[in-house]
Amino acid sequence: MRRNNLALKIKEEEVFEPMTVSEELLLIRDSNGGLISPRKVLDYARDPQTSLHRKFEWDDTRAAEDYRLWQARKIIRLELVVLGKDEKGQTIIVSRIESEEDGSGGHEVRAYVSLTSDRAGDDSGGYRSLVDVLSDESYREQMLESAKKDMTIFKRKYQVLSQLSRVFEEMDKVLK
Repeated sequence: MRRNNLALKIKEEEVFEPMTVSEELLLIRDSNGGLISPRKVLDYARDPQTSLHRKFEWDDTRAAEDYRLWQARKIIRLELVVLGKDEKGQTIIVSRIESEEDGSGGHEVRAYVSLTSDRAGDDSGGYRSLVDVLSDESYREQMLESAKKDMTIFKRKYQVLSQLSRVFEEMDKVLK
């Protein structure tokens, strides 16, 4: 089987020296016109002598199970549609399919959310119904704190874009 592996090319040229993951990512990026892709990283990491190799699960049975867990998370994150409030002030939430069938529109939200307190790192963690989270003051506060952390990360990532300065000003009001 022929492999397109940058690490192999380097070894063939006898220029190979152990590198850090960051250095390997830079090498992959520089070898691909400044663009780095998951496929290129995976191809490079197939070589067991690279630092990137250790970042992957190479046991196919375990990797398949991890992938299925990722698929389950994706299914759980299905989206619902918020239509607005009813006469009692309760938020009206329906599935995306129901919204599409009756043409009611609205904006999409996730049906289930993962709160920081539910991320135990093992099988005991999970997701809670958005309706349950919004109905419970403690859970709602946890979700708000998580949103604030996300805002801080967003600001840090995009602060170089002056076009977003008004967005950041509004975020700062919430973050205080």
